[in-house]
Amino acid sequence: MKKIAVVIQRFGREIVGGSELYALRLLEKLSNRYSFTVYTTCALDYLTWANHYPSGESRIGEIRVIRFPVRTPRNIDLFNHYMDDLFQKPSLTAEEEREWFLRQGPYSPELVEAVEREQEEYDLFLFFTYLYYPVVESLPRVHRPRVLIPTTHRERPLFLETSRSTFTLPEGVLALTDEERALMDEVYPSPKGQLRRTVGGIGIEPPEEIDLTPFLERHRPLFPYITYLGRIDEGKGVGWLVEKFREFAAHKPLQLLLVGQKNLTLPKDPRVRCLGYLSEEEKWQVLKGATLYVHPSRFESLSISMLEAMAVGTPVLVNGESPVMLGHALKSRAGLYYKGEEEFREALGWLLENPEARERMGRSGREYVRRNYSWKALLERVTEALEEVMEKTAP
Repeated sequence: MKKIAVVIQRFGREIVGGSELYALRLLEKLSNRYSFTVYTTCALDYLTWANHYPSGESRIGEIRVIRFPVRTPRNIDLFNHYMDDLFQKPSLTAEEEREWFLRQGPYSPELVEAVEREQEEYDLFLFFTYLYYPVVESLPRVHRPRVLIPTTHRERPLFLETSRSTFTLPEGVLALTDEERALMDEVYPSPKGQLRRTVGGIGIEPPEEIDLTPFLERHRPLFPYITYLGRIDEGKGVGWLVEKFREFAAHKPLQLLLVGQKNLTLPKDPRVRCLGYLSEEEKWQVLKGATLYVHPSRFESLSISMLEAMAVGTPVLVNGESPVMLGHALKSRAGLYYKGEEEFREALGWLLENPEARERMGRSGREYVRRNYSWKALLERVTEALEEVMEKTAP
């Protein structure tokens, strides 16, 4: 069985979204084909990178995990202030770019040293996310075959000279969507010999039957409700969503349920509730019971939660400034998109007032996910890409 090393900023079952969730599910599905060792940090909280897990070796199912301590936790308010000032400059020096990635973190030099020291043990290295210190620092030190899954957005760090190296050095770069692939090709055209391919992201597998009774008894939501799953913070646009929802629902019997890690102070308003983390079972229940799923982020490389909502027949309303979510909405006909406050109000009102349209969108969403996001097809595409890179770089 071929051995693959994985480098990622944090990793664990407690992480319920983003590239980390994608990595976990992908590795679990591929563990019958490859032997995985994950090099990661002890961090759980992506804002502070505070050490949470014990350092050293452990296992998640068949996956071997080696954790290294974060040496410098992050104060997110100070970091954001520093970043705002830094990115006012039209360009950055190499020293300024490296300092930014050090502060971005999670700063774990022991992780980077271990990757460099132990690389000969592996047939391939798989790097997740272009944006963080562990990948940026360790990828250039690896001389074994390398594949990057960057989860790319159109954001300022993408255009740093450091990112150019991160995208052009690996022997393979895999995009999760056609929109992400187009952005990569625009900013950093594929160098000669590099495999670059869209693999389609993650398999979506809702339960065949979803009983809402336990969720209703525990949380007692008001009906109708709309929901959002993901990080509850400004970076995802949730503050804007809460504000505009409250204005829209001022005199309407409507509730917004937020699911995920809360990093935002929410108003004391019974129409807006944060349920925190939910179990896998309850996640499907809250999505199934929702009249509508809404996602306000501009920066998504796949949007797992959007696809999960579509998989259970819940129509979606998404930020049209996100090319990936816009693409899902247009191709699936499973919902609407908005660009700006006025379109948000109009689209939300129209969806709530048209149950037949919601039903039609729900059917379209289920079919889109079934057709495009089955694990069988996705795993075949990823495996083919990994094998192709290893074959091309074999001595």
